[in-house]
Amino acid sequence: MGIGEVTLAPLYERPPRPLAMARWLLTQFFWWQNGLWIAAGVVAWLWLTPSVDRFATPEIWAIGLVYLRNGGLMVAIVGSLHWRLYIRRSQGTQHKYDERWLSVGRRPFLFRNQTRDNVFWSLVSACAIATLYESLMLWLYANDRIWTVSASGGLANVAYTAALTVAMFLLIPANPYLIT
Repeated sequence: MGIGEVTLAPLYERPPRPLAMARWLLTQFFWWQNGLWIAAGVVAWLWLTPSVDRFATPEIWAIGLVYLRNGGLMVAIVGSLHWRLYIRRSQGTQHKYDERWLSVGRRPFLFRNQTRDNVFWSLVSACAIATLYESLMLWLYANDRIWTVSASGGLANVAYTAALTVAMFLLIPANPYLIT
């Protein structure tokens, strides 16, 4: 297999090879980054989210705190990835879809800068939509309108939540091809 050759990941091969699947899942798929996403979610829920009781009757300041938290996490996480991948160019163009770098001085972009355009629309649009969706879910949760699972329900609830978390990584439509 040569450099840049595309191969099918063992999870999607037929006939199934269980040992190759397990090895791929542990070493290629569930790598350290997924653990960081889970950790960020746990930290955000436990320490950075207002009390669910605050969402029983919508309070603007609680929704604003969720927006500030989401924006702060976005700036911290996406900003650090941008710094590593686009400013330091630590991977070069090895995994880039388009070998061109972000545009500066071009009319199609707000502020004539692709990075500033991305930051603006991410914080104004994407962060706001995510905050509204999360606030709606917290309102539903606070008013017992959706089914919930909690750690206080015992080991079965914790195991169920852990299994769902792992399953989410498998259910999210990922590219089944590996570039080696």
